[in-house]
Amino acid sequence: AGDIKRASSLARRLALPIAFIDKQRLSDTEVTSRGLVGDVRGKTALVIDDEVSTAGTLVQAADSLMQNGAQAVYAAFTHGVYVGPAIDRIEKAPIAEVAATNTCTYKARPSSKIKQLSVGPLFAEAIWRIHRGESVSSLFT
Repeated sequence: AGDIKRASSLARRLALPIAFIDKQRLSDTEVTSRGLVGDVRGKTALVIDDEVSTAGTLVQAADSLMQNGAQAVYAAFTHGVYVGPAIDRIEKAPIAEVAATNTCTYKARPSSKIKQLSVGPLFAEAIWRIHRGESVSSLFT
């Protein structure tokens, strides 16, 4: 719910409907879902967040989406940290695939559900544009 403006903007750009899970953080390691807002019945759900660490929140979200009728769940994160039980949780969860950038070193055991995306070409292009005095923001339109 905290990033609803950003999520709404992305949904508009992709011409897709939006739903979100209202979550409450109980501690640094404990989160509970308070409810799903939106209709996911018969849809493929995409969970987008800044970071996946222990995957507890991700698994709760995937379970909630499936219980509310989603056909499949995919996830995308900026930072894939994958600590503690993260890999086991992802493997057992009703998640088709998790994609994250390589901003964090992925040292956990391999998982067929996890895809790592390189930010190297994007960073290189941004540095090159800065060097030449060109627009960096145009990379994100």
